[in-house]
Amino acid sequence: MKLEDIQLEHLLPLFMRQDKVACAISKVMSEALQVLAKEIRKLSTFDALDLLNTAELDALADELNVLWYDKAFTDEQKRVLLLQSDQVYMRLGTVQAVQDVVTAVFGESNVEEFFTYGGNPHYFRIEVKAANELSAEKEAKILRMLEIVKRKSQWLEKIYANTIGTLPLNVGFQVSFQRTAYPRVDQWQDNAVPGTFNAGAAVETKHKDSSI
Repeated sequence: MKLEDIQLEHLLPLFMRQDKVACAISKVMSEALQVLAKEIRKLSTFDALDLLNTAELDALADELNVLWYDKAFTDEQKRVLLLQSDQVYMRLGTVQAVQDVVTAVFGESNVEEFFTYGGNPHYFRIEVKAANELSAEKEAKILRMLEIVKRKSQWLEKIYANTIGTLPLNVGFQVSFQRTAYPRVDQWQDNAVPGTFNAGAAVETKHKDSSI
């Protein structure tokens, strides 16, 4: 029997099940314990984030002192930031810390250091895979967050997105063949046998192929 589904009246000894008062008390206590059991699950924080509402997520962020947390984010983004908070704290000032925070805000993205694209030393840029994730509001939030998690000797060069589109292109060609017949008439005579004369004609057709 799970605590969320507990029925204390079923645990009563047989002689007490005839007592209406004992059964009523057991039923009331069962209902109270079922409610408490559901709330207790939230005490196990990181494996129960999906059960927390907006206010509870904000309270947990204050408790954990997640400095780069923003209460204006969606609940899903908040859950990602909270789930990553310990790892980000362990990696503050590293590229991975920046990568984790940027991914939580923009979704799939990539942090590029200057030596990977030939930029100026100590600069980095952020590539966002989904162009529709870019907005002035999100950029303002990420700039504030980066000031907390990045190394102070690093500077953001830009945030950009590469948009790749597809354009249907139909290519066709036509091949035709033209044949021209050239008749040729040959005449000959056979004088192989003395005293006889044989004559005849032959027609030859030549074909000229051409392609367009």
